[in-house]
Formats: sequence, structure tokens, C-alpha cells
Amino acid sequence: MKGEMFTCKTINITETKDLIDTRDVIVADIRDPGSYMQSHLPDAVHLTQDNLEEFK
Repeated sequence: MKGEMFTCKTINITETKDLIDTRDVIVADIRDPGSYMQSHLPDAVHLTQDNLEEFK
């Protein structure tokens, strides 16, 4: 929602793999476009300033 604040938890690689393997999650890749194009997790969404509104 517009103006709504949210918190974000940092998780390690093991926790990330467990979530991907056992739950319906969306992985948001916030790296620069070149890094994303070079390599990213399967089904990861490339999140940028330009497309951020699509995911709210």
C-alpha cells in the first residue's frame, strides 16, 4: 500500500534454499541489470526502480 512501511529480514543461503524448496516464494534480485543477466536464480524477478510499482 502506498506509504506503508515494511520490514525485511536478512537470511543466509541455507535459509534461502529451504524457503525456495518448501514454500511458494518470490525471489527479488536487486542487483544491476548486467549482473542479473549474467546469472540469477531460476524464476527470480529482477526488481528495479523502473518496475518496483508492478510488485506493490
